[in-house]
Amino acid sequence: MHIFVVLYLRLMHNVVILFLTMQMSPLQRVRLKKKLTLQQVADEVGIHQTTLMRIENGEVWPSKKTVNSLVSFFGKKVKEIEILWPERFN
Repeated sequence: MHIFVVLYLRLMHNVVILFLTMQMSPLQRVRLKKKLTLQQVADEVGIHQTTLMRIENGEVWPSKKTVNSLVSFFGKKVKEIEILWPERFN
């Protein structure tokens, strides 16, 4: 019985992680996959961490310079269009 509870909890954990990942923007997924904080990325590209959070959430339109800096920082693991229109990639 105990093993079934453990297996169920692991399965539910994986379902929750999958759901949360699907809700993230491509930029946020790449950042988290690389285990970087908002502050670390923001410092590297020269913006405030709140601005980066708002870009990830699709709340603000980043400048061309910021988009290029993010694409360059992540080694093209995220595309310009994914930053500009994250809702298309969820």
